[in-house]
Amino acid sequence: MQCNLFRKLEGAAFVALIALLLTSSTSAQSYKVLYTFTGGSDGNGPNSPLAMDAAGNLYGTTSTGGAYGWGTVFKLAQNSAGTWTESVLYSFTGGTDGREPMQPVSLDAAGNIYGTTAYGGDVGGVDCSVGPWYCGVIFKLAPNADGTWTESVLYSFDGNYGWNASGVVLDAAGNLYGTTDYGGECVYELTPNSDGSWTFNVVFAFDETNGLDPFSPLLTWDSAGNLYGTTAYGGRGTDCWNGTCGLVYELAPSGGGWDETIIHSFMGGNDGATPFTGLVFDKAGNLYGTTYENGSGGYGTVFRITSWGGKWKNQVIHAFSGSDGQGPLGMMVFDRRGRLYGVTQYGGRYGNGTVYQMVRNSSGQWTEKTIHNFVGYKDGSGPTGGLSIDAAGNLYGASGQNSSHGYGVIFEITP
Repeated sequence: MQCNLFRKLEGAAFVALIALLLTSSTSAQSYKVLYTFTGGSDGNGPNSPLAMDAAGNLYGTTSTGGAYGWGTVFKLAQNSAGTWTESVLYSFTGGTDGREPMQPVSLDAAGNIYGTTAYGGDVGGVDCSVGPWYCGVIFKLAPNADGTWTESVLYSFDGNYGWNASGVVLDAAGNLYGTTDYGGECVYELTPNSDGSWTFNVVFAFDETNGLDPFSPLLTWDSAGNLYGTTAYGGRGTDCWNGTCGLVYELAPSGGGWDETIIHSFMGGNDGATPFTGLVFDKAGNLYGTTYENGSGGYGTVFRITSWGGKWKNQVIHAFSGSDGQGPLGMMVFDRRGRLYGVTQYGGRYGNGTVYQMVRNSSGQWTEKTIHNFVGYKDGSGPTGGLSIDAAGNLYGASGQNSSHGYGVIFEITP
């Protein structure tokens, strides 16, 4: 309805309406669009969370667009005047190098970029342009002295170990870890060899009881080297196949393998259901995440998991009602003051999603506050990837929908 209204307005009336909507959004003065994608060579449909280097430059992917239309890896650099410049580091050709990167990237200490594509690749005898698995790759981008970047495919998925992979995270030794959503759903490790090749190993395989569909964009490390993640379905709740339930899991290295502990199985009621989110730790070692659906308000939850004597306890610290957001997704972040931030895909004042803040008081109670309502035009709508944060506490994210050109924006919020 909003888009139809916009089409009927012209000239001064159109400008006045946009100004009214933007100024009426909660804490709108803190929201700033850093870059608006045009859908051409610069990319279309940015994904977040955004990776950040020591200089404060932002890195991410667009699922389509670029020189060949199959997606990009981009960099957003801040200029001395406070403006930002986008540059495409790599445009996927849609062939053996992969196509349609739909997940965030990660950086190593040397400035190399790692990520995945949902489709494309080369596994021999499988047409990755039509299926049956559509393949996908794990890639590396290495910077060259002349400012260009070189892409290399570290692994092409063949369907035996799943496909449509999450983003990857690195350990101290340079090994990569991620998950696959479909086919042989698993957590995998990719290990570099001395000859420059990489070895792919499945460290854990999911089934109905120990989780299905690990949709979270990135896995999370703790200080002891254990991995944490969520699965949207499966678990020990009731009716798990129909979209209720899901779980939070821990993977701990044990000898030559990894052991899974199910930290919490969602029951699909007030505790929520379908956690598509990634997880984040606070300074005390408590774990936080979101469920996309259910909860007492019916529109998803923010949960906190604490460990006492080796046992984990789940607590819902906020249930979304729709007016304050609907369908929380992506990665949440903490600032230095212990405030928690995230995004919802829908709901809020205009139905186009929100950025929210969670604050804990001295008695341990959490309060949720909407700090931005997406209008759905110049500021974008439907954020799904979550947020990143810099040392000054500024928040960064992407909205892959709408915007003045219709192809998404990168935004900054200063709470």
